[in-house]
Parts: sequence; structure tokens; C-alpha cells
Amino acid sequence: MLITSSAQPCGEMRAIHCGVGGVEGLASRTGYSYDYPTYDRPDTLYPPQFLSVSGQHTVRQGNSTVLPCAVQDLGARMVMWKKQRQILTVKSQVFAEQDRSRLRLVDGFNLQISRATPSDAGVYTCTVALNDRDLEQTQTLDVQYGPTLHTVPESGLVIAEQGQNATLECHATGNPKPRVKWRKKVDGSAAVVDLVGGEVLSLESVTRSDAGTIECYADNPVGDSASVLLTLQVLYPPEVEVEQSTIFTGEGFTAQLVCLVHADPPAEVTWTRSGSPIDFDRISQTNDVIMSSRHVLTIEEVTLDDFDTYTCNATNQLGSSHGKIYVSGTC
Repeated sequence: MLITSSAQPCGEMRAIHCGVGGVEGLASRTGYSYDYPTYDRPDTLYPPQFLSVSGQHTVRQGNSTVLPCAVQDLGARMVMWKKQRQILTVKSQVFAEQDRSRLRLVDGFNLQISRATPSDAGVYTCTVALNDRDLEQTQTLDVQYGPTLHTVPESGLVIAEQGQNATLECHATGNPKPRVKWRKKVDGSAAVVDLVGGEVLSLESVTRSDAGTIECYADNPVGDSASVLLTLQVLYPPEVEVEQSTIFTGEGFTAQLVCLVHADPPAEVTWTRSGSPIDFDRISQTNDVIMSSRHVLTIEEVTLDDFDTYTCNATNQLGSSHGKIYVSGTC
């Protein structure tokens, strides 16, 4: 039924009462197609349109955010939220089973995401279902979170032979992208040395002084910094030092011969003397339990026969070395 009114002009888009032929005139002026039997239903007379606008949204991990979707002239039409191909909500119902406790609609069809996680980042689409097409608006969500680290190899142990190059890898994830730095504690002190490198630390021609624990740490403006420890093991043949090359002693005294052995893998250490075999019934060989590299040969109650040149021999899979100590009478 058409209701005419001489008091209402037909130039307004929202005019319902437009006189004889008013609907046809409205259709010709607006370009909008109306179904004659249902033109006077409020859900079909005016095309829906978004009051909200597409945008970029940022939230920190663990916090909440709201993605807007405000629609004018919705009528009885259905509104749906999607993320890529996953349907999150239809009308007022949340369909994302695993996220149901974190997703809800607020103030109409605005999508609230609670306790945001990195996997929430992406493009969200608010869709209004029409007869011949869908009306869509997108919102892009960026979730910021602190750094996490993983090493290559996963064990964090890198092994290289002396003189070879060594590569330590420490990869960081986070948003914004974390900065990765390296540092190494100086042996025997609390000091640390900063090393130059990004996610990959390259060391050329490593020596035994490069061996040890190296820390990789990362930070970004979000959350706490992260760190992980890697171990560089440098394999090398034995290196032998003697504490004293000549020991002066006398008959009846005790003499201790000390050699320091550095090797990786650990070396097998033996003692010999040039003049005759060592009498181990009277002469003992020990290793320092605190400093495993310190090897001691103890001669109890020295006799004239003990004056000789003694050799500390060290051998491992990569080679051998030795150091000599001369035992002499009191000068």
C-alpha cells in the first residue's frame, strides 16, 4: 500500500512517504533497487553502511583490545566476524571454541579480545550479509610481546678444534624485533667482555682462551629481556708448563715437582726420569683435585740417587707435549 503526503517532499533519501510513484522516483534518483512487495520493510528500505572505519590496532601480550564494527541501518541482517577463513562470531554468538573465554561482542558488534597472544595478530573482517553480496570492513591487529630465544644447536654446545672458525647462533623472536647481543665472562673475574655479533656470532681461528660460557641476550621495548647460555668447547693438544725448571733440595728433604697441563680432551699425564726408572714405591704422583691441570710428583726423603732430570709427559688424541724439571742438591 502506498501512502501519499503532500506535506513531505520526495527529495530526501530517508523519505518513506513519497506520493504516487514515490518508490520508483526514489529508486531512479538513488540508483538503489527496491523490491516492490517489501520496499516498506525497514530492514530493506535503506542499505546498511559502516559507521566505523578500517584501522591498525596494537596491543601488548596479555592485555585486551576492542576491534570496532558499527553498522547503520542494519535491520535484521546478520553480522559475522572472521579471521582469515576462521569464523569467530555469528550474530551475538561466539563460534571460536578455543577462544570462547577470550572473545566477546561489546556495545553491539565490536569484538573484544582479552589476554591477547601473539597468535591473535592478523587481519579481522566484520561482515554484513546482504542478498547479493557481503559488506565487509577489515581491522588489522598487531600484538607486541617480549623476546624469546632459541639456540643452534639446541643444546647450546658448540665444539671446534683450535685454529678453526666457530659459529654460535642465537635466534630471537619478539615484536618489535629484539636486538641480540653477546658477552663473555672473563676467567677468574666478575668482568665481562662484549662481543660483536647479531643473531650469529662468528669467531675466527679460535684458541683455548675463547673456550667457555658465552651469554646471548635480547631485549625490545616490550616485556623483560631474555638470555641464554651457550658453551664453546675448543679442542687442542696438550700444553705443558712447569712451576720450576730447577728444584734445589738436600738429602732427607721432600721435593715436589709440579707441571701444569692444559688440554681438551683431557690429557693422560705420566712422569719419567732420564737416569733410571722412577721408584713409585717411594715417589708418589698426584693430581690437584681443585685444579685438575696441576700434576705433582713428590719425592719423600730425597737421596743422592734422586738427583736427575724428570719429564712430565702429556698426551691426548690431538697430540702430545712435555716439560722438564731438574732436581739438584742444595746450591
